Amino acid sequence: MTRPPRYLKILLLLPILLMLGLPFFAGQQQVVSSTVIPAGIEYTHQRNGGIPWSIHIVKIDRASNNLRFETTVSNGKILGLGTVSEQAGAAGHDGWSPVAAINGDFFRIEKGPYQGDMLGLQITSGTLISSPSGPSFWIGRDGSYHIGQVSSRINVTWPSANPTTRTAFVAGLNGPRTEGRAVLFTTEFGATTRTEDGGLEFVLEPANGDPIAPLTPSMQADLRIVKIHDDGNNDIRPGTMVLSLDEALAEKLPPPEKGAILHIAVKTVPDLTGVVTAIGGGPVLVHNDRINPDADQATRHPRTAIGFNNKHFYMVVVDGRQPSLSEGMTMPELAQFMADLGATEALNMDGGGSSELWMDGQVMNSPSDGHERPIANALVVLNHDKR
Repeated sequence: MTRPPRYLKILLLLPILLMLGLPFFAGQQQVVSSTVIPAGIEYTHQRNGGIPWSIHIVKIDRASNNLRFETTVSNGKILGLGTVSEQAGAAGHDGWSPVAAINGDFFRIEKGPYQGDMLGLQITSGTLISSPSGPSFWIGRDGSYHIGQVSSRINVTWPSANPTTRTAFVAGLNGPRTEGRAVLFTTEFGATTRTEDGGLEFVLEPANGDPIAPLTPSMQADLRIVKIHDDGNNDIRPGTMVLSLDEALAEKLPPPEKGAILHIAVKTVPDLTGVVTAIGGGPVLVHNDRINPDADQATRHPRTAIGFNNKHFYMVVVDGRQPSLSEGMTMPELAQFMADLGATEALNMDGGGSSELWMDGQVMNSPSDGHERPIANALVVLNHDKR
């Protein structure tokens, strides 16, 4: 049988690519597999024999009311690491089940007391568990999608016998306490503060006697000091928060007393009031339909990215460090790919051995470590089957 001309193969393939909304590089890429599970989600695997590249794409219809996003941490706590499979498999509740997931933000990977601490923003089910810092993705309370720079301040007003001399300072959230600083720890962090280098720690409960509320953007609360410790590594018990002060900062403040009330005010720029889901990453790859020229890292690595336009949301994982399969992408190549895919906004996530796409109980890509790497957090797509 005579083989059809090569150009005829390309013409036969082109309508399929256009239907999928995928970029087409003639003579280099081919669609290996494509499936739709469940309604509103489409998975595509692209292979490029030129460089080579192996690219995994999940395309999500933003109009689907059966799909939503959730951010996760390993075993529900910041400390410790878990694979994407473990985190995705544990996600879901109230009729919502996980269908797709990718790795999330950069994190402290080195062994130590704060391994697993993510470096940027995370909001899970409306609770702020990691301080906003740098490029982030979030979903507004009106359902709108956003990618941009976020910053935060947790302002603490310190109690004083003289109201006119009350002192205010800024605290971090659920992470290492550096010299001269303070950190507020919530139960999402772990069992203890892991602060083993002295300082003062204050166990806090709501001043009005109500159950403690989750920490949220724009939250303001009066908290009563119920215990004072000076030995570090104190328990974070349900119904409490712990404020940890470095010795240098503690010496500058009026001596505290048990029963004193301090005020905590959370502020984010932009205002994230009502945001239920958010996660950090960086750098921004595409903004306002233009490629970010600052995304200029020129070495090819495995990459993970998210992006969206007014109709679709994209989760992309590019395999790398495997010359016979895929070399990975530079940051400009990833930005260009996201733009060609149709994303008007796009954000790079953690990459390297962390890059992974999980779908329907399976790891879809080829992680460069040869196995799943335990990571800090993940972005999970949940499906609600209303049949």
